[in-house]
Amino acid sequence: MSITEMVETAWASASTYRSTDMRGGANGARIRLAPQKDWQVNKPDQLSKVIGIYEGIAKEVNASVADIIVLAGTFGIERIFPINLPTLKKIEVNKKGKVRRSRIYYFKNLRGKKARLKEVKT
Repeated sequence: MSITEMVETAWASASTYRSTDMRGGANGARIRLAPQKDWQVNKPDQLSKVIGIYEGIAKEVNASVADIIVLAGTFGIERIFPINLPTLKKIEVNKKGKVRRSRIYYFKNLRGKKARLKEVKT
């Protein structure tokens, strides 16, 4: 399984969250169930392969599939952008913002001015 598949599965799982009834997301690993598993945007062939691997891991370590999806996604992101690189001298915060909700799904449909963060003066 590639790092891309790990990150894509975690992203697809998180993007299934519905604010209308507060369901979906990684909670309960609903991405492995219909109808989310059949959505073309989630790449059903790749998803079934990855979920099969995750279910085996979850059974072996006595964890939930949702936890494995989140951990694998986090691992993939850390492999892509390792914080502990010897060449990385510092991470600089350019500005801090105030948000009502600190979840990525809140920003995914916002464009232009609505997507901007209100800057907090420090």
